[in-house]
Amino acid sequence: MQLLERVGTMCDLDLVYKAHRILFSSLHHFTLYSSTTDSPEEAKSTPVSMKVLSLAVILCLFFAATLAAPAAEVPETQAEENTVPEETLEVNNMVEDQLPEAETEEAAVHKDLSPVVDRMVLCPPGWFRLGSHCFLLVTSRRSWLSAENYCVAQQGSLASVQSPDEYNFLQSLAQLSGQSVAWIGGFNFQGAWMWIDRAGFYYTNWYSQNSGSSYPCLYLRSSGGWSNTVCSSSYAFFCVRGPSCY
Repeated sequence: MQLLERVGTMCDLDLVYKAHRILFSSLHHFTLYSSTTDSPEEAKSTPVSMKVLSLAVILCLFFAATLAAPAAEVPETQAEENTVPEETLEVNNMVEDQLPEAETEEAAVHKDLSPVVDRMVLCPPGWFRLGSHCFLLVTSRRSWLSAENYCVAQQGSLASVQSPDEYNFLQSLAQLSGQSVAWIGGFNFQGAWMWIDRAGFYYTNWYSQNSGSSYPCLYLRSSGGWSNTVCSSSYAFFCVRGPSCY
């Protein structure tokens, strides 16, 4: 028993008690001398106490190793649990890194589809497209106000001319249809020229300019430029509207 108490300084007390019970329950199976090699004289040189101590130490180490094994697994399990947030973070970082690439690919797709979309935005039958506008030349003669009402019924208005390209385009349509003049949407109001479709009156291409208060309505000349006359005159006219989606 004293020997086991000494062993208790190296092992946990509970382990010593377990070793004590196993030791003394098995002593009647234990032979103090080796049946083949040891002699009584050799046995005297090997104290029984040393053998008992050795057996106690072996049992103590056995129980210590057995009980320590689960404890050693706990940090490993905790380490595995700790890897879950780290892996989630890596996935999130990967997704965030790929988001700009996905947005770039989406922009490229829209760019590739733009010609298709452009072809689907068409002008109604009989209208001619230039840029983002559709133009219609109506050859039946009307006054300026009657021509404007007709264009409104077509979801448009009398045409404004905002650039040399637009003027040349309308001039060509008038020439091809055999019209020497045609109403456009310019008019004079209190000494200022403006367009009926509310576009800014920045581009001008006057051939001749009469009094705005007496000749307030604008017409295009197929031979070049534009001029103004009384609004009651009957001319062909240009309508303008936005394109439709098909």
